Amino acid sequence: MDGEGLKNPKDSLLLDFAEALKLGAEYEKTYPNRFEQNIDKGDGSDIALIAYNLTAKAPPSGIVLTHKAIVSSGQGLLLRFPVRPNANLVANFPADSAESRCFCIMPHILTGAILNFPQNPENVTEYMRKIQPQFVH
Repeated sequence: MDGEGLKNPKDSLLLDFAEALKLGAEYEKTYPNRFEQNIDKGDGSDIALIAYNLTAKAPPSGIVLTHKAIVSSGQGLLLRFPVRPNANLVANFPADSAESRCFCIMPHILTGAILNFPQNPENVTEYMRKIQPQFVH
């Protein structure tokens, strides 16, 4: 939601979060309750993502993760490590990894905590001082 540190913030594929909310509000006017209707069609056993293991030594292999698996992983982490809604979290996994979705993004969604991704390895120490995270995962 904060584009600070993006390599190319003017990329045509990126949309400002405020603009996305505005588009959503306009869509809701045209199609009232569509979001809720689509949510009701879903099931925890629906596939949420396929995470690929890309290594040089082996052919890529995909791991199918359901919505239930991702949510359960996030809930399990929160049982062991409670996170407050206003806490600063720092993701230690790449943003596109299965681990990030289960153990970083999902706890953020479940609690409303602030999720931060360091810009690059060179500035992690400075970044940690700046945001003073309550939890790094």
